[in-house]
Amino acid sequence: MKGPLSPQYIKLYNFEQAAKTVHKMVLDFNMQHQVMVSSFVPEIVTEMARCLELKHEFMLCRLLNNNEVAETDYTPQRGTDGINISATYLTKEIVDQTHALGKTVGVYLSRAHSFETKVMYDQVFSLGVDFVYFDGPMPAMEHRG
Repeated sequence: MKGPLSPQYIKLYNFEQAAKTVHKMVLDFNMQHQVMVSSFVPEIVTEMARCLELKHEFMLCRLLNNNEVAETDYTPQRGTDGINISATYLTKEIVDQTHALGKTVGVYLSRAHSFETKVMYDQVFSLGVDFVYFDGPMPAMEHRG
């Protein structure tokens, strides 16, 4: 889910309404088993977690490493199912720590910093990620086996 990252626009944005609108659309179109919502914006994740608090209809993850910047904390945000991390920063330690919390780990690829190759797929899958978000998901999944 997109939202502002700039402080001057954050104060103008209605995070609650945005989350409620997306939540309603997912349910109205009966897509809850085919959707995962994620965002780099913590306020969006917080509001979506509130929408899902009573009945957790679909997966919610916090996107990390916006603009390929390292994070200081990879702990999943409260109310989420896990994290979605850049392949650039993915480590076995992060995967193990997140799984120890009972949360999922996804990985996405930043085209500006990496390219999809069989070697990269091997590296990612060997770390035990739960899902991938790549431009070429089918070749990735075929390689996963």
